[in-house]
Amino acid sequence: MGGERSRRRRPVSLFELELHANISKYLVLARFLAGRRPRMGDRQRFWLRHGLFHAVSFNDTDAEVRERYREAALWAVRLIDGLAAGDPTTTVEALRRFHSADVPGKLRLITELQRN
Repeated sequence: MGGERSRRRRPVSLFELELHANISKYLVLARFLAGRRPRMGDRQRFWLRHGLFHAVSFNDTDAEVRERYREAALWAVRLIDGLAAGDPTTTVEALRRFHSADVPGKLRLITELQRN
């Protein structure tokens, strides 16, 4: 993502990189845990979300860095929940929109997904 932003001369923030990292690790692990099924079960989804985003501590000595990690994880969970609650046929398109948006656009998309 950072290389693409650089090529397009579009800035990328540390928050945006962390948000993308959270979404990427969740999606990769979700696909792995689903196995041959199209989606994970509810118990696996809960377990994965808990392990990646709730049962963690951020030990950086810089409080600003810890807060950025916490905020990125919070927004990632909101996106994941919004996608899970929505129509599965629109998930890929929503992820494409998320990827190409700037930070305010990403946060708007997440908020929209939660309303639906």
